[in-house]
Amino acid sequence: MAEISDLVVIDDNNIARWPEGMAFAQVNNSARADEGLLARWFLDTNGSLITAGTSTAYTLTPNRTIAAYYKGLRFTVQFNVACGAAPTITLPGLLAQNLTKQGNAALAANDILTGCIYEIVYDGTQFQLESLSASQLNLLALTIANAGANLLTLNRTENDTVLHKALSIQSGSGSGNDYSINETGDGSNNVATITEQIGSTVIGTKTAVSKGLPLPLDLTEIATPAAPGAGLLRFYASASVSPSKPAYREGASGNEVILSPQAMPSLQGLKISNNAGTPNSKIDVTIASALITNAGIAATGQIAFTTNPASTKTCTFNGTTVTFVTSGATGNQVNIGGSLGATLASLLTLLAGSADVNISQFSYVVSGNNLNMTAQAAGTPGNSLTLATTVAGTTVTGMSGGINPNGTAFLQPVPSTNTINLGTTGANGLDTGTVAASQWYYIFLISNGSAFAALASLAQFPALPSGYTYAYRAGAMQTDGSGNLYRTIQRGKSAQYQLTASSNTASFPFIFSNDNTASLWIAKQVTGNGFAFPATAVNGGFVLTCYNGSAQQMMIAPNTSYSATFGTPPVYMGGNSNGSVAPFYGEMVLESNSIGFWSNTATAGNEVQCVGWIDPVNAC
Repeated sequence: MAEISDLVVIDDNNIARWPEGMAFAQVNNSARADEGLLARWFLDTNGSLITAGTSTAYTLTPNRTIAAYYKGLRFTVQFNVACGAAPTITLPGLLAQNLTKQGNAALAANDILTGCIYEIVYDGTQFQLESLSASQLNLLALTIANAGANLLTLNRTENDTVLHKALSIQSGSGSGNDYSINETGDGSNNVATITEQIGSTVIGTKTAVSKGLPLPLDLTEIATPAAPGAGLLRFYASASVSPSKPAYREGASGNEVILSPQAMPSLQGLKISNNAGTPNSKIDVTIASALITNAGIAATGQIAFTTNPASTKTCTFNGTTVTFVTSGATGNQVNIGGSLGATLASLLTLLAGSADVNISQFSYVVSGNNLNMTAQAAGTPGNSLTLATTVAGTTVTGMSGGINPNGTAFLQPVPSTNTINLGTTGANGLDTGTVAASQWYYIFLISNGSAFAALASLAQFPALPSGYTYAYRAGAMQTDGSGNLYRTIQRGKSAQYQLTASSNTASFPFIFSNDNTASLWIAKQVTGNGFAFPATAVNGGFVLTCYNGSAQQMMIAPNTSYSATFGTPPVYMGGNSNGSVAPFYGEMVLESNSIGFWSNTATAGNEVQCVGWIDPVNAC
């Protein structure tokens, strides 16, 4: 009887069952034969085979007809009894073959366990066991070279149901520090204890806690201590155990175990909305579960003014110069206002909307007579950003205080809601200062290592309240000209304006209204403070309305390089009223802080409104 191993890889050579010019009456038999050999192979490899025999002399009756052993012969087998030492396996009509592991190493007793399913493959000499049992892991050792002359050797040493000694670690060849990790717990609150010792002398112990996660560990990084009691050992929870419930860090000094997820920060069941009772000044942030990383700290700096700048005086941001002028400001120029406050407001507008690669390294906030800068990215690189000015009477505080993230993370495994009050500062409030008008506030989930809170900030990388080291940006909400929050709702990464009667969000915000570009493309800013989308938005949703005109035509596009003739490709999104209201909805990727707009008339109003946006946070 033919089996799947009899097939050949060259199609035209498979003629045993399908000869050229075969009789029609034989076609059904050949097709059935093919189905039969596939079925026999499937049953031999799907785990349904069960051995017979004894612990040292197994027998196996496959569905396939095996006339001789051949290299690559494979079975997926459930064993009827745990193995003894050096077992064999026999197929019908053939000689017994050794069962080995890791090449030709003989199996030890209980390397095969009763009822477990294993892959066995004939290598031309014996059957190798591909699957590894728990007892086999006890025999494995992994050696990792470090930066010094010594080696770190890891051995899995023990398996039981009460105390799990997951790993023992020996640095060097016997003269260095030895470590062992023991696990205890009930599956929902597990503790790993690391013990450091030289010989039999215990130097000290540290613990780490895993909430809602068993503690099988993958050793990912070891920094060998230079001396007893120094250095850092890092362990990462295996992604194969429970990616949705990774462990988190606990402990902050000395020889500590850091259980840190292999996944990116993520927010499950995220919802950001106005507080029902106080919608103008409070924000509810709800999650089903969340994982946030140690955020590091962004560098900060300041330019403190005392008088209104004189004409031609400058401020320089990481090499890009902004010049103050009496009137007619263009490019990186700012008109000097009637007061210092008016000038700083104009400066802030230019800086916040600039696409300059140097200016955009910072986020900016005006507080009194001070212009405060925060690096857009957390970490020590922000300390190298430069600030300078020629304005008389100013004091420049250079960028400093940036600290790199350390790669650890905090898990909140249960649902929670935190309410941000824009009238306060600190956890569940503003990061600093008082609420400002027409500003996008970025919403963060933060943690001090034991509990969650929320935070609102004008900066995308804010300084965290004292004691808080973990943070992840979840979204953004904007204030109107009076400092009241617009009504918006965000679920996962998708946000939209929530229309509410008798509020500041009774209709979708207008991006354009009654504009006439004389059939030419112009760029219109749509992201940033005072505009419809936050600077972090990557996709925008728009409603276009053309009405009350016989030939109202309007187009929008990601940029201004599209066709200037309505209806002639390339066209991205356009509308034509023909005398009646014709609203429609569309979305586009936001290529910059502006989109392209085209219309042929301003009669009776061409309108473009913003419905919502997508924020690139890892949330659902």
